[in-house]
Amino acid sequence: MRKSKLFALLRALSKKEFRQLEKYLQSPYFNTNEQLCQFWAFLEPYQPEFRHENLQKKQLFEFLFPGQAYNDGKVRKLMTAMSSTVEDFLLQEHLKKRDGLKWTLRQELFGMRNLYKYFERETEKIIEHYEQKNYRDIDDHLMQWHTRKNYFFHPDTNRYGANEADLRQMLNSLDVFFVLSKLKVSGEMRSRERVLNRQYDIWMLEEVKSQADAIAALKDHTIFNLYRDVLELQEGKSDMVFDKIKQQLYLHHAHFTSDVAQFCLHHLLNYAIWKTNQGKLEYLPQVFNLYQFGLDTRLLIYQQRITDTTFTNIAAIGIRNEAFEWVEHFIENYQEYLDQKIRSSVCTLCYGFLHYSRHELDKAIELLIDFDFSNDYYYLRAKTLLLRSLYEQFVKDPSLYHVLIAQSKAYEKFLRRNKTIGEYQVEVHLNFVKMLRQMVKIRYQQRWEDKAHQKLWEKMNQMQQLANKDWLLMQMGN
Repeated sequence: MRKSKLFALLRALSKKEFRQLEKYLQSPYFNTNEQLCQFWAFLEPYQPEFRHENLQKKQLFEFLFPGQAYNDGKVRKLMTAMSSTVEDFLLQEHLKKRDGLKWTLRQELFGMRNLYKYFERETEKIIEHYEQKNYRDIDDHLMQWHTRKNYFFHPDTNRYGANEADLRQMLNSLDVFFVLSKLKVSGEMRSRERVLNRQYDIWMLEEVKSQADAIAALKDHTIFNLYRDVLELQEGKSDMVFDKIKQQLYLHHAHFTSDVAQFCLHHLLNYAIWKTNQGKLEYLPQVFNLYQFGLDTRLLIYQQRITDTTFTNIAAIGIRNEAFEWVEHFIENYQEYLDQKIRSSVCTLCYGFLHYSRHELDKAIELLIDFDFSNDYYYLRAKTLLLRSLYEQFVKDPSLYHVLIAQSKAYEKFLRRNKTIGEYQVEVHLNFVKMLRQMVKIRYQQRWEDKAHQKLWEKMNQMQQLANKDWLLMQMGN
């Protein structure tokens, strides 16, 4: 029951929305099923998490139908009705925040109800609103087209008596919508080509790029120029365009929709990270500055959430820039934006990397050695870091030999039994464990200066499928 769609919807509500939902259920206009009010009375004590063990179907049935024999069908029917009601409530709340959509629906309503005078006024109001916007994105042009289309094709509109400019403007809105959409999605496709090492044939892209400047509505169109620059960035034609996009984002982000600003930030980060991974370390501070900008402007926070991938990337980039105090502050102050189910694992992993990078190996080992990570990929990264920390401490304190070997065997056992991690990741990390263990034994047996050392170094250097290869080779050189 607690894993049902109904409870997923309820957990998505804010405190204010809980209060509004209660009023919504009590309204006879929105709800004619009195049992749903009783259902809410049963649920209310368990908000906002709705995870209490008493939230069971049988307890609900006893509350609603005391003295009756349990009927699972009745409970399921009520849960479906409540889910539908909560969805309708959320749609009502969402519509309050969507002025453009409300105007469009109102225009359609007037048109369908033979209220043509008000239909015309609403049309003029909508068009004027979008014409006055300085930064019009894809949806704005789509709404303009939709509004003009509704007006022009209304039965009471004199199509041949109407101003021809209206028809041309309808086409212009459609053209601009198409061009912006094509450029934006093509930028994403080109980005995927680099990440996934694939090639995509994008229909009409070259025609759009060559003909777009002929569209008068795109002259000095800020969003058009941004999307075209992002595409050029992902096609790798010029590094200079990176600074151009960044300058536009920094200067105008407050005027952009969050969707446009997040799109630009996303592509700037991907490009700078790609450059850094290519060895262009001058981009490393750029990545760090972009992440700081994304936090300051809350562009990296979506619906009061930061993804675990973004969170760990921010910590890792801060550590690589040796901004250790900043990273510690970040973990402490932004962990509340992580999903509660993974928060402890993500923060423990980040603190582990922070201690390791500060050469606080004892703290890293103590933190990681017995922690039960909620996700196999966190476990993968954490245990790899643990083995690295143990090894570097073992170099100073050979008494850790048996602990290090035992941990490496436990990690190997985990990798061989795991069914959720991809085959490639399993292979490269198994190879890491094997190479590490051989390196440990050579050092423990005091054979660091003989041929065994050189032979192992050559073997590592030739291996292609090897996690932490640079670190292993660096340790072999020490």
